[in-house]
Amino acid sequence: MPVNFSSFLHYTRTERIGLVVLSVVLVGLIAVKATMGIWAKPNTNPEKEKQLIEKWTTYQQSKPTTIAAQTERSPYEKENSSYSTPLPHQLNINTADTATLMRIRGVGKVTAERIIYRRNRKGVFTDIAQLHEVGNFSEEHLKMLSTHIVFTDSLATH
Repeated sequence: MPVNFSSFLHYTRTERIGLVVLSVVLVGLIAVKATMGIWAKPNTNPEKEKQLIEKWTTYQQSKPTTIAAQTERSPYEKENSSYSTPLPHQLNINTADTATLMRIRGVGKVTAERIIYRRNRKGVFTDIAQLHEVGNFSEEHLKMLSTHIVFTDSLATH
């Protein structure tokens, strides 16, 4: 039995008008998109751009500086600053918990736990060089840490 495709092409008058309207709208949108670069140009007035840059600069200078920007950091910290919270000015390694120790650059959770484990097994730290027992700290890193780490004999002191 042959299929008569012409039976599928019979539309009512309303359907034909709708198809014509949709076709016109589609062609119009394509024409607008194709010519948009010609009739919709950005404002390239150099004076206006200069005014906007001056306003932006004034705004940036008037913003208050953040606490993190006011914190002084050593050159090592500035060069290797991938952490968000700066080191406290003085950190007592003999009383610090895991979270506080993890704020030190190069000290992750495992190293912080090793520091606490070593502190509990062998007693308090008395020298920065004892950190070699728990991790692979470079001399430059230990030098940077020596400005922030203090050693007290009492674990009760916070």
